[in-house]
Amino acid sequence: MGKMIAVIARVRARAGMAKAFEEMVTGVAGTVEAAEPGNVFYRAFRTPDPQVFVAIEVYADKAAHDVHTGSDHRARAAARVVTLLDGPIEAERLEQVW
Repeated sequence: MGKMIAVIARVRARAGMAKAFEEMVTGVAGTVEAAEPGNVFYRAFRTPDPQVFVAIEVYADKAAHDVHTGSDHRARAAARVVTLLDGPIEAERLEQVW
């Protein structure tokens, strides 16, 4: 197995869309966990600002992350999420050191 890959993403929901974002990301998380055996962790957290969320995703290795990024469910979620956000997704991809 290769080094784990993590993605940390920060988003701001449009005014009045925080609940819709939560519902959408909860559905995506369930699909990821069921359909992607290489996914280790996939959760979203609300920050003290109720419109801002941080998602943390961890994959067993680069191949598992590639499966996620190429999946149909990710493409559908990406198309939907842009309608819910106020501004761009700020994401950082990290590679395991130890």
